[in-house]
Amino acid sequence: MEQYRNGALRYAEWYYGPQELLLNRLTAHASGGGALFDEAEFTVAHQDYQESRHDRTRDNDSRNDRTEDVSIFSVNADARSSAGLGHAVLRR
Repeated sequence: MEQYRNGALRYAEWYYGPQELLLNRLTAHASGGGALFDEAEFTVAHQDYQESRHDRTRDNDSRNDRTEDVSIFSVNADARSSAGLGHAVLRR
Protein backbone atom coordinates (compact mmCIF):
# COMPACT_ATOMS: atom_id res chain seq x y z
CA MET A 1 0.00 0.00 0.00
CA GLU A 2 1.39 3.37 -0.96
CA GLN A 3 0.42 6.40 1.09
CA TYR A 4 2.18 9.72 0.85
CA ARG A 5 2.66 12.42 3.47
CA ASN A 6 4.14 15.77 2.37
CA GLY A 7 5.18 14.22 -0.95
CA ALA A 8 7.14 11.33 0.61
CA LEU A 9 6.13 7.74 1.23
CA ARG A 10 4.49 7.44 4.65
CA TYR A 11 5.32 3.78 5.42
CA ALA A 12 8.64 1.98 5.29
CA GLU A 13 6.77 -1.33 5.89
CA TRP A 14 3.13 -2.28 5.41
CA TYR A 15 1.97 -5.87 5.00
CA TYR A 16 -0.61 -8.46 5.97
CA GLY A 17 0.38 -11.39 8.14
CA PRO A 18 -0.89 -14.90 7.52
CA GLN A 19 -4.65 -15.50 7.60
CA GLU A 20 -6.26 -18.37 9.47
CA LEU A 21 -9.75 -19.62 8.73
CA LEU A 22 -11.60 -22.41 10.53
CA LEU A 23 -15.04 -23.61 9.37
CA ASN A 24 -17.25 -26.06 11.28
CA ARG A 25 -20.73 -27.28 10.39
CA LEU A 26 -23.02 -29.88 11.93
CA THR A 27 -26.23 -30.86 10.10
CA ALA A 28 -29.02 -33.15 11.34
CA HIS A 29 -31.88 -34.50 9.22
CA ALA A 30 -35.25 -35.49 10.65
CA SER A 31 -38.36 -36.98 9.08
CA GLY A 32 -41.85 -37.86 10.28
CA GLY A 33 -42.30 -34.94 12.65
CA GLY A 34 -46.03 -35.50 12.91
CA ALA A 35 -48.19 -32.42 12.35
CA LEU A 36 -45.23 -30.06 12.37
CA PHE A 37 -43.22 -31.28 9.36
CA ASP A 38 -42.56 -34.14 6.97
CA GLU A 39 -38.84 -33.44 6.67
CA ALA A 40 -36.53 -31.05 8.47
CA GLU A 41 -32.88 -30.12 8.41
CA PHE A 42 -31.08 -28.36 11.27
CA THR A 43 -27.63 -26.82 10.82
CA VAL A 44 -25.29 -25.27 13.38
CA ALA A 45 -22.18 -23.55 11.99
CA HIS A 46 -19.12 -21.72 13.31
CA GLN A 47 -16.41 -19.70 11.57
CA ASP A 48 -13.25 -18.41 13.20
CA TYR A 49 -11.21 -15.92 11.18
CA GLN A 50 -7.91 -14.30 12.13
CA GLU A 51 -5.68 -11.90 10.23
CA SER A 52 -2.94 -9.46 11.14
CA ARG A 53 -1.61 -6.20 9.69
CA HIS A 54 1.80 -4.72 10.29
CA ASP A 55 3.21 -1.29 9.49
CA ARG A 56 6.14 0.96 10.32
CA THR A 57 6.34 4.60 9.33
CA ARG A 58 9.46 6.05 7.79
CA ASP A 59 12.16 7.16 10.23
CA ASN A 60 10.58 5.10 13.02
CA ASP A 61 12.03 1.93 14.54
CA SER A 62 8.74 0.82 16.13
CA ARG A 63 6.40 -1.42 14.16
CA ASN A 64 2.62 -1.48 14.75
CA ASP A 65 1.13 -4.98 14.83
CA ARG A 66 -2.65 -5.47 14.83
CA THR A 67 -4.52 -8.78 14.96
CA GLU A 68 -8.22 -9.18 14.18
CA ASP A 69 -9.97 -12.29 15.53
CA VAL A 70 -13.62 -12.79 14.56
CA SER A 71 -15.94 -15.68 15.53
CA ILE A 72 -19.26 -16.15 13.73
CA PHE A 73 -22.02 -18.54 14.81
CA SER A 74 -25.21 -19.45 12.95
CA VAL A 75 -28.21 -21.75 13.40
CA ASN A 76 -30.59 -22.69 10.55
CA ALA A 77 -33.76 -24.79 10.58
CA ASP A 78 -35.46 -25.79 7.31
CA ALA A 79 -38.77 -27.70 7.42
CA ARG A 80 -41.03 -29.11 4.71
CA SER A 81 -44.66 -30.05 5.26
CA SER A 82 -47.36 -31.50 3.01
CA ALA A 83 -50.14 -30.47 5.41
CA GLY A 84 -51.39 -27.86 2.94
CA LEU A 85 -49.16 -25.13 4.32
CA GLY A 86 -46.58 -25.41 1.56
CA HIS A 87 -42.89 -24.93 2.22
CA ALA A 88 -41.88 -23.14 5.42
CA VAL A 89 -38.34 -22.00 6.18
CA LEU A 90 -37.23 -20.59 9.53
CA ARG A 91 -33.81 -18.96 9.66
CA ARG A 92 -32.40 -17.21 12.67
